[in-house]
Amino acid sequence: MAQRLIPALSLFLSSFFASALLAGPSFDCEYCALNNQDYLSFQTETEAFTVVRLGAGALSSVDASVPMTPYVGLARRYEKGGSAVEISACWAAPEMDRVNDSYYYAIPRIMYLLYAQPHDRSCFFYGAGLSWGKVVDAVEDRKFTGIFGDVSLGYEMQRDSSVRAIVQLDIAQPFIASKMRGDQPPATVMLTMGVGF
Repeated sequence: MAQRLIPALSLFLSSFFASALLAGPSFDCEYCALNNQDYLSFQTETEAFTVVRLGAGALSSVDASVPMTPYVGLARRYEKGGSAVEISACWAAPEMDRVNDSYYYAIPRIMYLLYAQPHDRSCFFYGAGLSWGKVVDAVEDRKFTGIFGDVSLGYEMQRDSSVRAIVQLDIAQPFIASKMRGDQPPATVMLTMGVGF
């Protein structure tokens, strides 16, 4: 049941955020207060920066026999006002030099993100999107290639600096298969720390 709800939720959120992106941000202030004593200029132009991520996670959110795995990712984020679009690629595998075992990759991964308090120097963000990728579970002999539904929750720090720190939790649920062997795999879950510059 949960495996059916997660893709449906991801698709709903993706549609909602895509509609919000087309409508544009609704903020009408040029400057916003920060801690009642400082001010941070609200973005009126699109700002783009690169994010490099390292982390770890589980290729299977329900099967404890699948080992934890390191994760690397590279993204380009385009931010304006209280929202952002991120295009990224990622790779996760227990042993990076052995592609015949369990692994996961997504390229491209397109996310629409919303900032909870976009005028603050540090704030939470959340979003949803879709990706094309592959996950292989060698333990259960499952393979899935196709479209994933993705959701993200994160915290971005030093937003007014040229170098930002980002902590992010990503969940990717196999959604529409192009190729599949065995049962449909459960969601992958990854926790990463990143640097944006």
